[in-house]
Amino acid sequence: MHLFPGVRESDIYGGHFMSITSFRGISRAVVTGASLFAFASMGNFSTAQAADFGGDCCADLEERVAVLESTTARKGNRKVSLTISGHVNQALLLWDDGDESDVYVVGNANDDLSMFRFEGDAKIAPGWTTGFTMEIEVASASSGDVSQTDDDAANEIGISEVSMYIESERYGKVTWGFAGQPSDGAPEMDLSGAHYAGYAAIADVGGGFQWRMNNGLGLSGVTLGGVFDDLNGDTFNIIRYDTPTIAGFTLSAAWGEDDLWDVALTYEKELGAFEVAAAIGYTENRDNDDDGPLNNDTLAGSVSILHTPTGLNLTFAAGERQFNNTPGRADADFYYVKAGIFRRYNSLGKTAIYGEYGQYNDMFYNDGADGADAAAISNALTGNGAAVINGSEATVWGVGLVQYVDAAAMQLFLAYRHHELDLDAAGGLAVNGLEDFDTVLAGARIEF
Repeated sequence: MHLFPGVRESDIYGGHFMSITSFRGISRAVVTGASLFAFASMGNFSTAQAADFGGDCCADLEERVAVLESTTARKGNRKVSLTISGHVNQALLLWDDGDESDVYVVGNANDDLSMFRFEGDAKIAPGWTTGFTMEIEVASASSGDVSQTDDDAANEIGISEVSMYIESERYGKVTWGFAGQPSDGAPEMDLSGAHYAGYAAIADVGGGFQWRMNNGLGLSGVTLGGVFDDLNGDTFNIIRYDTPTIAGFTLSAAWGEDDLWDVALTYEKELGAFEVAAAIGYTENRDNDDDGPLNNDTLAGSVSILHTPTGLNLTFAAGERQFNNTPGRADADFYYVKAGIFRRYNSLGKTAIYGEYGQYNDMFYNDGADGADAAAISNALTGNGAAVINGSEATVWGVGLVQYVDAAAMQLFLAYRHHELDLDAAGGLAVNGLEDFDTVLAGARIEF
């Protein structure tokens, strides 16, 4: 949303628009409608005075404009522009874990929770710009965090991004701060128009819920988020470089934290009757986080193709992660496919209809000897608190639609998913079976 282009040439006072042409050194003011009354009321400004081009008229006019500017929301300043934008993304989440069911009011985590964004830019020299991005996320019962035991999850305001950049049309862009890795989004390229309802990041809806054991013994301690992971990159304190886009290709690299680095290649282009979006990213993470030192290598990517005349589309994503600091642990991998149609059926706007399927393997690993929580999970699943759960196969399928409402910059969405999970334990120990899990997500997203 752009706020009042031309800070020194236009202002809003009392809800009315006033355009002042070159108020410095030129004594002509164009005032429209009720603005003339509002402006004249500031110091008994009269028509006769406006016509008097002698004396201190210009100084008087500048003083009055300064008062207007001091009480008006403005777009940046004379050097740096400012754009404010964002969206609100709320929904109803119906869930059924095989024994218990309920409906929660949640923030939809698909394509980001509700947020507002500040973006600024300024021209340094011909072909060179600098700027910043600040994104503030408003988390209210996130669909990825609520659970059987917590219908609120976190209700808080958090930082999604705070970064600065310098960009050259010829040499590319350098970004530093709390920003997305190049691999952030690599497995999530999606031209279906339905990513507000569902995409490869399955855990964004229902990730905090626990699988229920089907022997009547209650919750297992294993969450949906623990077995559905699309291995996407994240936001960290990094320095990042992006090349200029050449023939649709952009190469990016970043380093940061303590420490991690990654590279990604992105391709976005129209090819005749088709739109194509694809990306692949590689990450090495050696960060010392709250859970201890990491030593993971991840390769993930996606491709999405849209046939523009018909709206038919196909999306495929896949990835693999190696856990180098856990000897004997299998590599985790996944694949996800979505097919659909995205076209206009009514006067409101386009409609996206889709079906999806994904399989996520060996994302979950639990050594009962690692701690009290791990031992409790192992004991619940096998009856042996020291058992190692070393294999998981999680599958999901779903259908849904998104209706665009162009007049309101809104998307209405409805999605159903069915989730299943099988676990394996080392030494051939039997693992208790788990109930299937179902979700229905219905809501709206509106942009500003």
